[in-house]
Amino acid sequence: MSNVIEFTEEFETYGDTKIMTVIPITLGGKTFEVHISDKEAEKFYKRFSGCVGESEYNIADSIIAVNKLVKILELSLDVIVSE
Repeated sequence: MSNVIEFTEEFETYGDTKIMTVIPITLGGKTFEVHISDKEAEKFYKRFSGCVGESEYNIADSIIAVNKLVKILELSLDVIVSE
């Protein structure tokens, strides 16, 4: 089986000073557009301050998006995703 989660190279940002980022995630042929607010991202960056540099922001945003998507899928499908 090939990769079941795919990310696009470019993320859309909204507002003059990045208010929100939209990350499209394709999972099993279905695309989910996960919205990440600037506050959510800043909270994550602060939690890992010193480890996350400007060049890793896209990776950090992707981690936030996957976590959000997992939570939404767990709630909507009554599925538990184990680590």
